[in-house]
Amino acid sequence: MDLSSVSDEKKKKKESESESTQATGLSPANIKWLKTNETYGLFKRASRYKNKRGVMAERKVLKEKM
Repeated sequence: MDLSSVSDEKKKKKESESESTQATGLSPANIKWLKTNETYGLFKRASRYKNKRGVMAERKVLKEKM
């Protein structure tokens, strides 16, 4: 058994598991939209700050309306 066939088997198994966990009739969740939409998404607008190393970083905070 070579390495490519092992990876193909893992992909097939993962795909079959993801199909079985998805409820019938429902489309998969749009995670990117939940993270990036400012009006209806999960997070407030990201604020920028300097961390202790002096590098600019973004901080995402969950909205209060849940």
